[in-house]
Amino acid sequence: MEACQICRKRIAEYACDMPKFRIFTRYRETCTPHTVTCDRHICKRCSLTNGNDVHFCKICAKDLKEGFKWKSTE
Repeated sequence: MEACQICRKRIAEYACDMPKFRIFTRYRETCTPHTVTCDRHICKRCSLTNGNDVHFCKICAKDLKEGFKWKSTE
């Protein structure tokens, strides 16, 4: 059992599912994409969810929100 990496008070129940980047592996002439996620360990209180069993930590949610704000001002 690990502690939440955001509040450090409660036991972590989820891992952050925010995609960070994609990598491609090559095996026998086929290229397979893989998505690497944030994977911070977060508790139920510190996680933000979209209702589809996808959880984001507060840090990634803030980055995501700022990214959308930046795009909308152009």
